[in-house]
Amino acid sequence: MKSLVTASVLALALLVSTAQAQVDIIRDISVEVSLGDPQGNEFVQLRSVPNLQNQVQLGVDTASVFYHGEVVDSLIPEFQPGTPFTVSGNGSINPNPGSTGSFDTEIVALSLTSSLGGGPFPIQFVGARNPLNFTLAPGPLPPAGQTGLFITSHRVTPEPGSLVLLGLGAATLLSSRRRKAASA
Repeated sequence: MKSLVTASVLALALLVSTAQAQVDIIRDISVEVSLGDPQGNEFVQLRSVPNLQNQVQLGVDTASVFYHGEVVDSLIPEFQPGTPFTVSGNGSINPNPGSTGSFDTEIVALSLTSSLGGGPFPIQFVGARNPLNFTLAPGPLPPAGQTGLFITSHRVTPEPGSLVLLGLGAATLLSSRRRKAASA
């Protein structure tokens, strides 16, 4: 009996340490970005495009991002609609001082590089990892590399198609459980 308790405690300790070292990798991401002047006037709209290499990695205290994107709309000749680009970077994660849970709301500080405007440029997000929803943190607008523009809005969420699949999976699971309960 004592060895069973010892084994259970060791298994629990291993499970907890594994959970603490866990890295969430989200591959189906949707990124929407607006660039503009310091007053918040928008001049350029950017968005991610589906690609198997797109991903956000969120560890306990570190984060990284890589995605492919395209210029959607632009009032500036240097950013032609349809122009492809990539964004990558790494940074740190800290709990938001106003949050209640360990991963309830977090602040992610990244140093990004973009094929559109160089870098690295610092950017800070606030949001949650489950479900994935990060937006630009309040404060001064961060510069968008060496473009002379500022990031006026930035949002990272799951790809809408992923949400549909997740919803269908949950509905199927619920339906099968109801059928099982009804037949029992």
